Amino acid sequence: MCSALEEIEKEGMIAGAIKTCKNFNISKDDAIRNLIKQFSLSEEDAVSYVEKYW
Repeated sequence: MCSALEEIEKEGMIAGAIKTCKNFNISKDDAIRNLIKQFSLSEEDAVSYVEKYW
């Protein structure tokens, strides 16, 4: 159960980071690089999140 809650929390933080990038007119490519670095995501996962929340 804790793991599921941690995943939900992480996804919320990722969505917030993407929305912040969008609000500050940061490019999608830079947002993807930021997600990879900040959340240790693969490029494929980062792209998927950006497509979902942009």
